[in-house]
Amino acid sequence: PFYPLPSKISNQNRQPIQTSRPYNIAHRGSNGEIPEETAAAYMRAIEEGADFIETDILSSKDGVLICFHDVILDLTTDVANHKEFANRKRTYNVQGFNVTGFFTVDFTLKELKKLRVKQRYNFRDQQH
Repeated sequence: PFYPLPSKISNQNRQPIQTSRPYNIAHRGSNGEIPEETAAAYMRAIEEGADFIETDILSSKDGVLICFHDVILDLTTDVANHKEFANRKRTYNVQGFNVTGFFTVDFTLKELKKLRVKQRYNFRDQQH
């Protein structure tokens, strides 16, 4: 792990949570600069002094937990460019709506690692 688990840290050096200012919570990491829910986005948020990092957890087809916000891969990965996955497009009912796309639950971790992440919005820096 990047940092030791709280249970592995001695209590003598533990500081109380600060309450003198608002918390800086990095939602999905530092996703304005770097694609969201990536190790690089989390590390940038830490470098920028985030007090907490809020992540979203999903499961892959083989039961591996991953940090990813959307249930579909379409907006934040290059899944559409992978012809070997063309037959994975599905329609599921998500929170009362039929959603069509490439769903994380239909891919193993090994397959997910073949994809490249990208920025969700075109107005964000696309160099990563």
